Amino acid sequence: MEVNQGQRARLFYYCFLVLTAAFLYLSLFRLPFTPIFTGGDDNDYLINAARMLEGQTIYRDFFEFVSPGLTVVNVGLFKLLGIRVWISEVLLIILGLGLTSLIVVISRKLLHGATAYLPAVLFLTCAFGFGLDDTEHWYSTLAELAAIAMVIERRTWIRLVASGAFCGLASFFMQTQGVFTMVGLAIFLLWEGRGAGERWQEISRNLGCLIVSFVTMVLAMNAYFVYKAGLAQFLYCTAVFPFKYYSADRMSNSIYSVAFEFRGLLNWDALPSLGVFLFIHSLLPLVYVCFWVQYRRKPLDPDCGASLMLLSIVGFLQCVGLASAPTTFRLAAVTAPGLILLIWLLRGQRMVPRVLNVAFWAVAACIAVGLPLRIQSEPMRILDLPRGRVAVDSAYYDSLLWWSQHTHPGEYVFAGAGTEILFPLALRDPAEVRTVTTTDFTRPEQVRDIVTALEERRVRFVFWDSITDEEGAASSEDVPAVPTRAYLRRCYRALKTYLGGDYLPAGDHLAPLRDYLHSRYHVVKTFSGTSQVWERNS
Repeated sequence: MEVNQGQRARLFYYCFLVLTAAFLYLSLFRLPFTPIFTGGDDNDYLINAARMLEGQTIYRDFFEFVSPGLTVVNVGLFKLLGIRVWISEVLLIILGLGLTSLIVVISRKLLHGATAYLPAVLFLTCAFGFGLDDTEHWYSTLAELAAIAMVIERRTWIRLVASGAFCGLASFFMQTQGVFTMVGLAIFLLWEGRGAGERWQEISRNLGCLIVSFVTMVLAMNAYFVYKAGLAQFLYCTAVFPFKYYSADRMSNSIYSVAFEFRGLLNWDALPSLGVFLFIHSLLPLVYVCFWVQYRRKPLDPDCGASLMLLSIVGFLQCVGLASAPTTFRLAAVTAPGLILLIWLLRGQRMVPRVLNVAFWAVAACIAVGLPLRIQSEPMRILDLPRGRVAVDSAYYDSLLWWSQHTHPGEYVFAGAGTEILFPLALRDPAEVRTVTTTDFTRPEQVRDIVTALEERRVRFVFWDSITDEEGAASSEDVPAVPTRAYLRRCYRALKTYLGGDYLPAGDHLAPLRDYLHSRYHVVKTFSGTSQVWERNS
């Protein structure tokens, strides 16, 4: 009987993996084999990898403020498979299978039967499925879940060493999250050790295994890049710049990003995304509060209490690590511990938990069927580009088609309006930075480097955003005050600034670049929205 139960469990697990792979494939590829182009942030890391294959070094020859892990993965796959446009999609399928498998492994320590799969199903459909972008967050999450899985049941010194190493690996992809996970594990070891009456020597030994392996992994994984770029430059890019300037881009990288995101979801077309937004932003704080309230009311079950406390501490600290810019996409990457705790809190035979469990299964099933169907039924066109065939919707078709007809692979193009055109068209970025903002996120020295690169390489085309170009008359329909503001800047100077009365945005360092573009380039193409192509004057 036990053998039959084990066989059924394995069969159920294999079916789960097949259905997961099918869901991801149908969400990422247009049948039968064409990858769907989404223009996400994954293009930035593909561009980084292509530049490294040309002999450039990250942090030294081009700017990046994220740890080098994902760039290294892409470089390795480029060398193995060639530079292909579908690599990100294949990686996302592998990531999805790895993430859901680890969630099932952890859930089985606390939940039983089909319920053990519910956290993974919710993560797949409500978190990963709505953030299918091959970025550093998912790789860091994969390593963090591996770190939790190593110690969820037992805390031997070998497991602690492995867990610390996985935290170090997580930091190789996203420098902050690995640190917060390691700190969460350390706090848990202190809680468990003091609760069990262990001596400080034993607690210190466990902490030493965790922390030493973490530090060793971080140093080993980053040593090459520190050597190539120099310690000062490496620390500036990965520590100083994020600390001082990351939040300057308020729409994307600050606490205000939640308000901007919520405002953009207030329409009928975005109703599913709004539901995910509300679910994730309410789940993560409430589930930890509910768990700790229950913990204060009655002792935890000795069989699973330590595992539950481990998930609650580490999961909460992972959320703290993203509190400065808690967008749905970022928080989705750290929902796994909270989802496992949520389903555990809803265990039992009472009516409300049972109804909620059925509701979660129903919602997940609707998304698992509805999302691929919607993607497959959307009108798309096929484009054969230098790095492969892609399926694109109307938002990108005109732009990619125009660029493919007017450029050639290897040509330099500065993509200030968006880097999504560079990788699929095999275009090269002439500057150290990929794009610009009108905030302190774009530094004055970076602007000077862009101008120098445009001049030295005689770059023919610039992909520009008319909203960024405050002296461009083309944006006057969207921003009526632009011509007046441009005239005031040219002909007047400020003598006194009152509170809220400065017409010059704080941290806007783009004036030299705007002047250079207006003196040496002209607009040759305007796409829908605010994107423009500027061509160098003959």
